[in-house]
Amino acid sequence: MRPAKRFPQPATCGLCHETILETYVPKMYHFEGKDYDLLRCRNCGNVQVWPMLDDRTVARLYQSVDYYKTDYDSGVTSGSYAQNLKSILERQSFALEILKKYHPKPGTLLEIGCAEGFFLETVRNLGWRVQGVEIGRSAAAAARKRGLLVKNQSLQNCRFAARSFDAVYMGDVFEHLPNPTEYLQEIRRILKRDGNLIVKCPHFLNSRVFRLIYGAAKSFKPFHKGKSRLLGLMKIPWHRPGPGRPYHLYEYNSRTLKSLMNSQGLEVVEIRNEVIRITFADQFARGLPVVLLSGLFNACRWACIIAGLPIGSTIAVVRMRQ
Repeated sequence: MRPAKRFPQPATCGLCHETILETYVPKMYHFEGKDYDLLRCRNCGNVQVWPMLDDRTVARLYQSVDYYKTDYDSGVTSGSYAQNLKSILERQSFALEILKKYHPKPGTLLEIGCAEGFFLETVRNLGWRVQGVEIGRSAAAAARKRGLLVKNQSLQNCRFAARSFDAVYMGDVFEHLPNPTEYLQEIRRILKRDGNLIVKCPHFLNSRVFRLIYGAAKSFKPFHKGKSRLLGLMKIPWHRPGPGRPYHLYEYNSRTLKSLMNSQGLEVVEIRNEVIRITFADQFARGLPVVLLSGLFNACRWACIIAGLPIGSTIAVVRMRQ
């Protein structure tokens, strides 16, 4: 990694609001003719995009159908979002377990960033009353075709009634928000007193493991020819002809996620790191028997969990502080 640099304008941490940021990954993303770096806060450890995108720029990111056709898995997964129904539901299975644990009886659920509504439909079939929020126009339209009540706008503009949801779910969404504190304040308003917020977000980029892999890959970059989906799997941006778009605006870990929740009057009642199998694991190992593939994955998964390696996702269950 290159040393800290002086920025043409003050770069402030979006979580602790300090101005002691250093370059983490230069030119990680590119959108609308502009390069975006990843910066790291030396005070709280937060990793974020710089310059930070505003709401209008974020909206333009998702108005294109390209996101749900090729970009939702950083271009690594073969097929569109709609063609990977099994994988999408598989990676959300933990949320069903959490709902059953904390809500024995079905209630009302809001999913923020519900995409085409696969998870909402599953929860509705379990007896829950569900609604969704999705800023991608094409995805929201696809969800409505499933008979789901989905609003195509930001959470703040939905104006849901206060204390109207037993559970709010954000799966691989929280890291996409340019204004996480504003979302948490609104979630506090619409969540019932005994309700829960369920958050899942990746944490690989904000880890020593990523820095080691990125540094090693950078050393071999001059010898790298063509595109490698394996690099994409490890979040190395050279698996494409050019940098990807800045979809992930923050890269949380357990510590920064807990700190942010506490600052907004929320309490993390359960948190865990999980390695979740998704379809491109199968795509990388075509030809292997299913039993052998599952065994290899589970062995790697438990090795990562036991060793505490930050590979995968952070899952947090949050409620209002009593």
